[in-house]
This record gives sequence, C-alpha cells and structure tokens, in this order.
Amino acid sequence: MTDRDGFDELGDRAEALEDSLGAAAGMAAGFEAELRRIGGTLASTGQDVATLERGLSKGLRRAFDGLAFDGLKLSDALEHIARSMIRSTYSAAVKPVTDHVGGLIARGLGGLLPFADGAPFSQGRVMPFAKGGVVSGPVAFPMRGGTGLMGEAGPEAILPLARGPDG
Repeated sequence: MTDRDGFDELGDRAEALEDSLGAAAGMAAGFEAELRRIGGTLASTGQDVATLERGLSKGLRRAFDGLAFDGLKLSDALEHIARSMIRSTYSAAVKPVTDHVGGLIARGLGGLLPFADGAPFSQGRVMPFAKGGVVSGPVAFPMRGGTGLMGEAGPEAILPLARGPDG
C-alpha cells in the first residue's frame, strides 16, 4: 500500500466522521428545541396550577370568614368550599379551550380589521387607537418611566375604556 492510498483512506474516514458529526449536531439541535418546548409547557402548566391554587385559596378564605365573622353553619361553609373547588377546577380546565377558540376567532377576524398584522403605523404615520384595534405582533409604546410592550405573545386587543364620574 502506498502513502497515497493511505491518505485517500484517511480522507474517506474524515468525510465519514464529518457526516456523523453533522448528523449528531442535527440531533442535538432537535433535542434542544424539544427541551425548550417542554420547558415552555411546564412553565405554562405552573401558571395554570398557580391560578387554580389562588382560586381554591380564595374560596377557602371566604368560607373561613363566613364561619368566623358571619356566623355561617359548618355545613354551609363546607358547601361553599366544595362549590368554590368545583368552580376553580372547571375554570382551570376550560381556560385552554376558551383561549384556543378565542385565538381562532381573532385570527379569523384579523383579516377584516385594519391592524390585522399588528401595524402601529400606516404609510409612515402613527395610527390612533381611539376606537380600538388589534395588535398581533410586538409593538413598543412609551410609558411613564420607560417603554411598554404589547402584542409580544400574539394578538392583543386595544379597546378604549370610558371614564365614569367616579374616576
């Protein structure tokens, strides 16, 4: 075997190793993306659990307040706790469905609204939202002491709130 044959064989092995490393890098990138997705799902689940916990705590607090301050019977307080648990659990279970349906409706109406693409500008001018609108992309806006951000997580509605006589 000549030195040239050895170099050719070494080159072939190097190419095979390069292909192998490329495939491994692709797998690692896919794995990393999946871990990020799982992390986001776990964070969302944690928020849902926290919301459920707050609802259950409020119901329990109201029942104890009723016993201590309003003279409720224990059976009425326990019934209140049960209703509160059912209401909180139902709300937590239905929230993903209502959020999904709301998102579908917003995307469906998005083509009909003037700000379907989240455009805060039209022909280079700032557009007023005095009559409301929809922002579907990240938009920065000035706030006292800093800058606010809306639309960073998807479509957000802007709607004017009328100020009443009580402020």
